[in-house]
Amino acid sequence: MITKLWPTLVVSLSLIFLVLAAFLGLSRGTAQAQAQATFEQAKQIKQAMDYFYGDNNRYPTDAEFTDQSIMGGYFRNWPMEQFNTAACPQSFVYKELSPTSYQLNFCLESPVGGYSAGWNGVVESQ
Repeated sequence: MITKLWPTLVVSLSLIFLVLAAFLGLSRGTAQAQAQATFEQAKQIKQAMDYFYGDNNRYPTDAEFTDQSIMGGYFRNWPMEQFNTAACPQSFVYKELSPTSYQLNFCLESPVGGYSAGWNGVVESQ
């Protein structure tokens, strides 16, 4: 009886492993794509902050950074898309440190561009 079930068991286990491998590969691919998108958005935010500074001789306040009517003029799509996951409950946190400096923290699901997975930060100053 066991010898008759053996081929069916092997095929069933093989299918389970294939489905599991496909799922894990898709999850890693999604995390990598989201991390890459967040990294590219962080670069766009930095560029927009430079433009804002050029126009106003200061960086935006925390309130201005979240105001679509103000920041929408510096971005094609504002607010930026957020990828909320267990590891990264939000993608970006902006903090004006002074009129001439700010800190941008961003969370990556996986390493990208020399930054590690998890929270990373950059401080810009004029």
